[in-house]
Amino acid sequence: MAKFTEVPNTSLCPGCNKSIRDWYIDAVEEFADKYGKGSKSTITIPTGYEKWEGHVVSGTYRLDLQDGEHGYANIQAQFGLGHSNCKKGGSYGGVLMVCDTPFSIADVQTALTKSLVKGMTLIQLDVDDKPLDIVPKVNKSQKTKPGKKDWTPDTVYQ
Repeated sequence: MAKFTEVPNTSLCPGCNKSIRDWYIDAVEEFADKYGKGSKSTITIPTGYEKWEGHVVSGTYRLDLQDGEHGYANIQAQFGLGHSNCKKGGSYGGVLMVCDTPFSIADVQTALTKSLVKGMTLIQLDVDDKPLDIVPKVNKSQKTKPGKKDWTPDTVYQ
């Protein structure tokens, strides 16, 4: 059973409507199929993964795997230019999922739905019976971008 935790993030765009949200939720299956090379039931992101962008796309909408930190992968519902609230493109929401742990496609879809419906919130996806002290170790080769604060499981963005 998965545990879903809200992580507020004010840098996300709040303008995701139902038809766009439905595309992102459906895109999780394509993401799992392409990223997992044919997995039909689970998504597992390994520690030390590389960014994976532009493989699940419709127009300016993308479901991308961004840099993660502290043992969490970062799946983002991103968009390109042309949105009235965000002139440079950005992200509507996303899922932070603990690495090296298989999650069902349905769990990832539920987490992404919660993020997109709530707005300005990422959803952290953990296994509910997994103690925090056995979350995978930080991969020191992954660095935070200059000028940005390190993300931790307790981070709240303002």
